[in-house]
Formats: sequence, C-alpha cells, structure tokens
Amino acid sequence: MFYRCAVLGILGLLASGVPAYGQSCQSLNAIGGDGTQVRKIVSAPGMLISRNNYNTDFGVPGGAMFDRFVVDLMPEQTAKYNISVYLKYSDGTKDQFYRNSSVRLLEGQPLKIAAIPRRDNQPYQVNVRVGDISSTGHQYSVSVAGCLAEEEFGDAGTSERVNDLNTAENAELPPTLEDPNRIENTELPVTLEDPNQLH
Repeated sequence: MFYRCAVLGILGLLASGVPAYGQSCQSLNAIGGDGTQVRKIVSAPGMLISRNNYNTDFGVPGGAMFDRFVVDLMPEQTAKYNISVYLKYSDGTKDQFYRNSSVRLLEGQPLKIAAIPRRDNQPYQVNVRVGDISSTGHQYSVSVAGCLAEEEFGDAGTSERVNDLNTAENAELPPTLEDPNRIENTELPVTLEDPNQLH
C-alpha cells in the first residue's frame, strides 16, 4: 500500500474559521446533524465502541462528481488528537486517507486533510473519526467540502510505502507542520474491505 502525502497552502480563511472555498467547492451536510459544520467534545469511551461520539459522517450528494474532498478540523484547545479520515463507498468498502494517533494541533489553527476518490466512483459519505481515551474532553469543530482538485489545489506530492494494512494503522504519518494554512493530502488510499471495521 502507498500513502501519498502533500502539504499545500490555502489562503483566505473566513472569520468563522471555515475555509473560503472557491465556487468549485460545495460544503457537505453532516449526517444526523443540522447544517454543514459539527462541533463536538470528545466523549469518554463506553463499554461498546458504538457508544462514543468519535465518528462524524458527511453525505455526498447523489450524482456529484468531485475530484477531492477537504476536511477542515478546527481545534478549540492546543492538544494531541487521534484523527482518521475515510471515504465510504456503496459496495461496503472504504478508503483510509489519513490516520495519526497523536497529531498536535494548536488552538484556533485548522488542520485540513484532502482525500481523492476512486476513479469513476464517488463515495456516498466522508467519515471523520476523532478521539480516544487520551483525548477525552477535547473540543473541536469539523466540516467537509467536495471540490474540483485541479483548480483548487494543484499537483500532489511525494509517496511513502506502507507494507500492509496493519502497519498502516499503526504508522505515524510525517509530522504535521505548524503552518495554520497547511493541507495534508493522501493521494493513494488504504482500502478496507470489511465494512464492520469502521463504526
């Protein structure tokens, strides 16, 4: 498997902290929420993994043909966060585009993560998972936009090999830059075949 990571800059953040996407981007609605942005306080883990609030899903409109999805996560305190991003497909599979169990984020400085869908196949949801026992009580807001990648972000960057899925889940991605306008992008995903692996 390959992880392809690039760090690119985006200028023009709105006062609310939501990125000023061009007309080629569309904000996605949160599943089970009201609107396109979700604010959460990471809950303590329950007896069953389904009882925590780690996962947030955003719906992709039917018929949409986006080149890239951009996750915008705004921390409300300086701390380390456990973050994963997946694209979920209608056949029950999903692609993992980002996983970092200890990424340090600064209060008020957003982390942006870009994910590329499969060729000729759009996902039906974007899943953002934030949380573990060490990040209980951390507060953040998150939104996702579907974009035309070539216009907004340009070319991708370099590659890093990951031997297998188990290695990928435990491997730390390159250290996050402290630039508040950074974007982290994984061009080639890890595909998970078991739909029960993601809750």
